[in-house]
Amino acid sequence: MTESFRNIPKVDELVRDVGFAEARGVSKAKLAGLVREELELLRGGMAQGKYTGAGREALYETVVERVCRKLEALRADRLRKVVNATGVVMHTNLGRSVLGARAAEKVQEIATGYSNLEYSTETGARRYRLSYVEQLITDITGAEAALVVNNNAAAVLLTLNTLAKDRRIILSRGEMVEIGDGFRIGDIITTAGCGICEVGSTNRTTPADYRQAVTPDTAALVKIHTSNYRIVGYTEDVGTAQLAGIAREYDVPLVEDMGSGILADISRFGFAYERTPMDAIADGADIVTFSGDKCLGGPQAGIIAGRRELVAKMRRNQLTRCMRIDKLCLAALEATLEDFAEGWSAPTMDCISADPEAARAKAHKLRGMLEDAMGERFALSVMPHEAQFGGGAMPLAAINSYGLYVTSGRFSAARIEAALRGSAPPVAATVKDGRVILDMLTVDEADLRHIVQAFRTCVQ
Repeated sequence: MTESFRNIPKVDELVRDVGFAEARGVSKAKLAGLVREELELLRGGMAQGKYTGAGREALYETVVERVCRKLEALRADRLRKVVNATGVVMHTNLGRSVLGARAAEKVQEIATGYSNLEYSTETGARRYRLSYVEQLITDITGAEAALVVNNNAAAVLLTLNTLAKDRRIILSRGEMVEIGDGFRIGDIITTAGCGICEVGSTNRTTPADYRQAVTPDTAALVKIHTSNYRIVGYTEDVGTAQLAGIAREYDVPLVEDMGSGILADISRFGFAYERTPMDAIADGADIVTFSGDKCLGGPQAGIIAGRRELVAKMRRNQLTRCMRIDKLCLAALEATLEDFAEGWSAPTMDCISADPEAARAKAHKLRGMLEDAMGERFALSVMPHEAQFGGGAMPLAAINSYGLYVTSGRFSAARIEAALRGSAPPVAATVKDGRVILDMLTVDEADLRHIVQAFRTCVQ
């Protein structure tokens, strides 16, 4: 037994080995702690009669293997690339929109050097960081002024905290949405310091409902775009133009939150027309808020556009400093808006408008690659599949696509999906009716090789 304990490797030599091989991003102190934990477990096992006759090399490899597994578990949540084979274009859990090439290049340029973020090259004095991006927004939307914060929930909160703090806003009961992960618009409004007067019913709200609810304590009328669900059937709501007229009658502002904030006319791609922030401004909304990282196809940002005097009040609100975007988001948003102004499409719009035949061709190519690599271990079929917008946008719209449907006599669909998810890089797929579905709409052709490699992990 004593001789066996002498074969236990030392902490220092293990730290040097694992540190160079596996421990990127982990401090030496953390690594040493993991090594000591494993050595303690090893000693405990040896005291119970385990590892009898194991030499120094075998014990060394045992500890290294265990520490490497712990390191991998520690790094499992680090930010990394994922191959999106779900067919959900703006997948909230997978980072929503993919940046365009020019936006990514602009981020690279600004991230790797100094910039004129708040420096005027004309005067040498401090400058306002959002001046150019705000000009882009006003040019595109037709609004008098604009402001950018770090996400759309922040845009709503800042707007209402500025315009309606310690007062009440009027909102249709059918627009009391939950935006995801348990966050509800009503809670955001009350966090802004406002009271809420809900009017109408879940499915029907009329102009009279708003008029009857106005009191001297009313600070604003608010309209929330129900972008992540639809109520159909016996319904009625009040459009922006009519609601703007009511707001003018009572001299209060109309705030419209458009959520995903699609700027492009998607009806040219065969989808139903979706109102844009430009429509809301033209219809008389005083303030419009929308996201930068959904249908616009830019970085996470909340965009506020509307009347000059109202936006000016928001700029003076101390919350604006807390919610401002950093230089990398600003660089990406500027480039994305420039692309839109010049008629370029962001990857999000390219994906939504893509010819389904392109997805079909990728599916057949992937099928051939998998058959070459895996033989007959999997049954592979190319079939039509309905992709989705995602990101809480247009829940009733389906995008025609194709997917590779996968089954196996040896492995369950759940086992295959888990193996794909656990590969490097992870591949996100869906399971339905006992089949794994890899929708090709959201897969870049360069990533097909990663999917093939991921399938190899299923049989290891």
